[in-house]
Amino acid sequence: MSGRGIVLILAIISLTAMTLFGTAGGGTILVDDDGGPSVDYDNIQEAINNSAPGDTIQVFDGEYHQRLVVDRRLTIESAGGGEVVVDADKNGTAITITADDVVLDDLTVINSRGSPSKPYGIYIDGASNVVIRDCSIQQNGYGIFSDGCSWLTVKDVYCERNDRTILIKNSDNLTLEGIVITRSGHTGIWLDNCTDARIGPSTSRSTSVANSQYGVRIQDRCNRITAEFVGSTFSLLGLDVKKSRNIDASFALTDVKADGVKVDNGTGVNLTGLIETEVRGLYIRYSEWVNLTELDIRCPVTKIGTGMRLLHATNVRANVMNITGFHTGIRMETGARALLDTVDFVGGGTYNYTAYVDDSALDLIDPGYLSNATPEFTIFGGGYVSIKNRIRLKVVDGSGNPQSGADLRVSNEEGVIYGTSHFGGSDPVTDAQGLTPDIVMAYLLLTDVEETYYNMTTVDVHTASWDGSVEGIDTSSPGTVKIVTNDPAEIDWQLSYDAPLTSAKDIYITVTYVDKEGIEATIHRVYIDNVSHEMTKHSGDPVSGSLYEYMTRLPQGEHWIYFQFNDSVVDNVTVGFSILVLNAPPGLTNMSVVKELPNWTFYVTYADTDGDGPREVHLIFEGDNITMGARDNSTNYTAGKVFNVTLSDLANGRYIYRFTAFDGNGWSATEAFILDVDEDRPVLSGLSVTPTSGNASVAFEFRVTYSHLGAIPPDGNISTGAPTLHIGNLSFRMTPVDPEDDDVVFGKEYYVKRAGIPHGNYSFYATATDGTFSTRTVLRYLVVNNSAPMLSFDYFPKEGLSGTFYHLKITFTDLDDDMPGSLTVTVDTSNPYSIHGDRNLLAEDDYGDTSTFNGKVYWLNQTFYHGLRRYTIRADDGDLSTNLTGNFPVDMRPQGVVVSRWPQTLTEEDSLKIVCQYIDGDNDRPEFINITFTRTNDTGTYDYGPFEMSEVDGKDDSYWDGKEYAYSGEFKAQDDRFGPGAYTFRITMSDGYLTTVLEEPEFIFYVQPADRNPELLDPTVSPLGGNTDTPITFRVTYRDPDGDPPDVIYILANLNRTNLQKISGDDYTEGVIYGVTVPMVYPGEYTIQFAARSGSSDLVKVTAGVLEIQEEKVDTGEDKGSDFMLIIVAAAVIPIVVAVVLGLIFRRTRPSKTVEEEEEEEEE
Repeated sequence: MSGRGIVLILAIISLTAMTLFGTAGGGTILVDDDGGPSVDYDNIQEAINNSAPGDTIQVFDGEYHQRLVVDRRLTIESAGGGEVVVDADKNGTAITITADDVVLDDLTVINSRGSPSKPYGIYIDGASNVVIRDCSIQQNGYGIFSDGCSWLTVKDVYCERNDRTILIKNSDNLTLEGIVITRSGHTGIWLDNCTDARIGPSTSRSTSVANSQYGVRIQDRCNRITAEFVGSTFSLLGLDVKKSRNIDASFALTDVKADGVKVDNGTGVNLTGLIETEVRGLYIRYSEWVNLTELDIRCPVTKIGTGMRLLHATNVRANVMNITGFHTGIRMETGARALLDTVDFVGGGTYNYTAYVDDSALDLIDPGYLSNATPEFTIFGGGYVSIKNRIRLKVVDGSGNPQSGADLRVSNEEGVIYGTSHFGGSDPVTDAQGLTPDIVMAYLLLTDVEETYYNMTTVDVHTASWDGSVEGIDTSSPGTVKIVTNDPAEIDWQLSYDAPLTSAKDIYITVTYVDKEGIEATIHRVYIDNVSHEMTKHSGDPVSGSLYEYMTRLPQGEHWIYFQFNDSVVDNVTVGFSILVLNAPPGLTNMSVVKELPNWTFYVTYADTDGDGPREVHLIFEGDNITMGARDNSTNYTAGKVFNVTLSDLANGRYIYRFTAFDGNGWSATEAFILDVDEDRPVLSGLSVTPTSGNASVAFEFRVTYSHLGAIPPDGNISTGAPTLHIGNLSFRMTPVDPEDDDVVFGKEYYVKRAGIPHGNYSFYATATDGTFSTRTVLRYLVVNNSAPMLSFDYFPKEGLSGTFYHLKITFTDLDDDMPGSLTVTVDTSNPYSIHGDRNLLAEDDYGDTSTFNGKVYWLNQTFYHGLRRYTIRADDGDLSTNLTGNFPVDMRPQGVVVSRWPQTLTEEDSLKIVCQYIDGDNDRPEFINITFTRTNDTGTYDYGPFEMSEVDGKDDSYWDGKEYAYSGEFKAQDDRFGPGAYTFRITMSDGYLTTVLEEPEFIFYVQPADRNPELLDPTVSPLGGNTDTPITFRVTYRDPDGDPPDVIYILANLNRTNLQKISGDDYTEGVIYGVTVPMVYPGEYTIQFAARSGSSDLVKVTAGVLEIQEEKVDTGEDKGSDFMLIIVAAAVIPIVVAVVLGLIFRRTRPSKTVEEEEEEEEE
């Protein structure tokens, strides 16, 4: 059995199991491009379109020339047994994913290039939780492209010959494992503004990139990226880190033609691995806190390139690093600072420079054998090199041969010798190191040396080794070194705080400083985000440990911290680290309530240690959320800012309230408080306005509720008393909403409605009195907007010949009743016509009318010529402006007339022809002439069309006197809306400027249905055998979809025809039974057929079977005449059989009978 057959059987078993026992996931859909009864679709996209979220689409091997869009949660996987190829045919993207939770498994994606869409093999458009595994991505513009996604997994994917293989932008939580990339035109893996990503091996294979310009690029604000990969044969860069932070990368890069690794504007970058390059191994520029661990940088071609270049790079740390075979081991420029611990500089030949230091600082700790070149160090522009612990010294003669027995002397400028050492192969120190005879080493111990500059003198000394520190080279006198005897101090730091750390909590920073010489620190600083802070000594001594401390609070966000301590001789700067400070919720203090009847004012102080201003400060009063306002314009939210809100005329009772605030990140809330109110006074509450903003045209409705526990109405009079509304400088007496309502204990509502309020910002309030006590509401606010002016345009006449004098009507309307500050009209490219200036051709309709509220009319009267004229109107009211653009035609409207229509009545199979004449006074060629048919039935009115009408005479280009256009075609019903019935039509014609519609009630024709063939059902013959005296019953059901009775219905028994009679039924659409009962006159076999016809339909036949009729047997009581009888019967039957056979032959060879011939035969 083939693999495909096995998979189909397994799929069927799986589907059966899911049907019987249920499943938690979706169903399984089978796709095969070869089709077949055992699969659901032969097209992957069709399967996607008909799937449900959670389904699995299994695809059999084959080439699917499609561009897929996956818009729902699906798994699309190979069904096994062969390669599933999705081929975009160089016509855009092969697979686009727009839904979350999509899995692509074991697919091959090729040929995504060119237009009309972006050339991506797989494009993930903002989707999350997408998994791409065991796929092959080949020959695409971009192999995989993702923008704005989360939780993307690409695993065990093979990529070849893609221009850019994997590009992921603006995404997070990425897993790229086991990816093999080869022959990528530009970049293997490219991350842009991504966070929390891992590039590395899967359980089955490593991630590798080969034969491309770039290997891995991590750029533009990437954060927290881990990369582990191997790569070879890069024309530009193996690893490129740019404008990113917190990057951990381990690699093995070989055959790099340019830079092996480049770090540009990076922070917190950790590198380890192998770099083999012919140009430059590692280039670090404008970066800080770069850590190099067990890094091996090699140049396979001797004496070319640079092992490591630092440009304006600070806090670069290396631990156990090897630089081999370069022209220059390390090159430092423009303020670079590096500390290299246990680094070997090994030359494949003669080094030109071990280190080239320009305006930079290089600290070496326990460096290995440097080289045998001169000079070892080249120092420029105030830079220095410091060397801690031992440096091995090699002494050679002028020919480069090792020498023993030489003296090494260190002296000051006056020639005072501070230390000497004798070189010799038998030196016990040398022997103890197990050195080979050709490298003679000596170790010099300097004592009692002051901090100053010394000359180093010996016989052809090229490097120096000290038990002490070498911390600088005098640039004015190359070859001199600064020697100090003490070791730098050691420091240990610790942070203490209450977790979680927020901006509202103190951070306690301590450093333990230990110096074995007992020298106290002269510099003791902590740097936070590159800002220096002095630390204070708390206790202890340098030998046992001095404790320094610093306490602070930091704003929310990520912060970089490092320390600098100096024992008066040597700096010790720690490696930087980061700390994340969370947002602190705002604080609410000083809650209070001030009573100034009828007002109650609530106060609270908002303070935020992050300095965040409040998004919201609320008083929660009896469940109502009331926004509080700031008392002043201060923005010092750290010190605290007071917010308040006033409530008026609170009814007697007990109220519960509290305060809340939100700073955009966190909420704070106070405890609940109680307010007791016991006053017998009038109360106004619920002051509101609807709408809350608008312009001068809006009628604003103000409402307020008056209540009094003593049942005293406003002004002491329930009939005439009412509150007063105050808005701006105006006051309005309010009216009861319900004049019949006399209950003021529970509240009586009043209102006033005002329109025409000029634009501006208003405060309003309401007042009332019970005759003894007065009350007022708090201020509310209303914004009345300045409305922009409105323009309208019209023109007269509506049609005219070229050169006609036209009147353009411009109406300027302003709801604030502002007159136009400016008003200009431009037609086509003419200079603007204005109500001001030299071209003052706009005439006011009424110079005395200065009101624009209902519209003020201006006229432009000019001669215009044939064509579509474009106008632009610009106006302002002195504050706001508006524009209006459009077109008006200078044109004679085309005319038309229906010349003929034939036939008036037609069936669905007939052809309809309609001819019209198009006439245009400007001789304009028609832009279009269309015809549309309309039918109205019980369900509505429906249009059928439009259809284009074509020229009758293509050579005639004169439209002055008219030109004919025609529509011709079958008129077939489309659905229930366009069945048989009465139709009208309309003809729409346009010359490109004006449009004419020919539509008259007499434009009507009728469509009749074509006859449909009837059906003959359930034919029966009973019995199917007998003799010539046996009655035979024939029955059949006749059904006609048009409901027509049969014109003729009969049976054919061989060549004999007998008409049938209606037996039962009247509904021909449901079926009517016809039949007849007759004996068969002659014995023999009869083929029985039923036949019927109705109207113009075809003759319908149905075969009922074969009927056997025997001759009636006569019993004479004797057998002797039987033979004679057989002869007689044979003589009678044989001619009949011959006649039947000849008749059948004749029937087969002659043409079919027409209906008329059959009817004539029936009459005969």
